[in-house]
Amino acid sequence: MATFKLVTEGITDQIVLEYILTGYFKNEFDVDVDPLLPLRDETDKNRQEENTKSGWAQVIEYCKSSDFQDALVYLQDEDYIIVCIDTDVSEKYDIPKHDENGQVIATEQLIQNVIHKFTKLIDNFEAHQEKIIFAIAVHSIECWLLPLFHEDDDQKAGEINDCFEKLREETRNIHGYSLKKKANIYRRVVRQYKHHDTLMNLYPKNPSLKYFINSLPQ
Repeated sequence: MATFKLVTEGITDQIVLEYILTGYFKNEFDVDVDPLLPLRDETDKNRQEENTKSGWAQVIEYCKSSDFQDALVYLQDEDYIIVCIDTDVSEKYDIPKHDENGQVIATEQLIQNVIHKFTKLIDNFEAHQEKIIFAIAVHSIECWLLPLFHEDDDQKAGEINDCFEKLREETRNIHGYSLKKKANIYRRVVRQYKHHDTLMNLYPKNPSLKYFINSLPQ
């Protein structure tokens, strides 16, 4: 069984990753998810509101911490750490979204720029790089969920801007509820990704989700 320890901005990010990993590995019994940041106990797993958040700054600080190093030391053969961060405010952690000519930096290049930053701030990264997987959501993890609503529209499925608002509109129009940062709502939105065929059919439609899936162990 593969174990993935998660460093994320919030609990809803963990839910999205958990369902994607389950779908990728075909069976929920083939994968174990262990949140490192933010931490969750049994009560948290059923929490309705996402009151426990870390945020992008805490993700960066955690990756620089001794706690992160300790987690790396105790990884077993089939254990990995996934570091997840959105790029919506990447300028705040010194990763611009535009080049010196004002042109938008391509998604894959932006992801690589963010990853490069983490390789520099994680102590002794080279010794552990095969155990660290980056989930860089351009520009938010809600963008990864849009293909679920636009299977036949590649342009909408591949949107990277204002994805929370776009996703909220889709959930309201199609399912009759408004998207909120609540665990139970995100489970409802992402649940179809637990099906391997659905995930494998849809993930290529979003560029940063595709990058993440292609980073996972085979």
